[in-house]
Amino acid sequence: MTSPAVVEAPIFAHYEARLRQAMTEQTRAVIVPQTAYNHDRVKAWVTDINAAILKAAKELTVMPDALPAYKLMVSTVIAQRSGAGLKIQASAYWQESTDGSIVVTVETSNIIAIATLFACALV
Repeated sequence: MTSPAVVEAPIFAHYEARLRQAMTEQTRAVIVPQTAYNHDRVKAWVTDINAAILKAAKELTVMPDALPAYKLMVSTVIAQRSGAGLKIQASAYWQESTDGSIVVTVETSNIIAIATLFACALV
């Protein structure tokens, strides 16, 4: 009789809560102070959010319970709240036991920001 296969939680899942919290905090820090959507500032907001998320994720790699070696990619979409629809989709082919993604949404009365982090293990 064969024993059942042991199913382990994905490695990335162990870090997901901390990464999600950092992503939300970094996105809110940029978006919440804005009182209005400003098309001329969107590029700077996206750059700031992406850099802050990558920095926060990198800091997790030097903690005692460190995030293993990962390739990290961040994508941020910022849109003006105008009642128009917004659909964003991403697909990836990866190893489910090690890789993962996180999506956070931050909304104000005028702005919607959606940040996505993709993490692919270097194993």
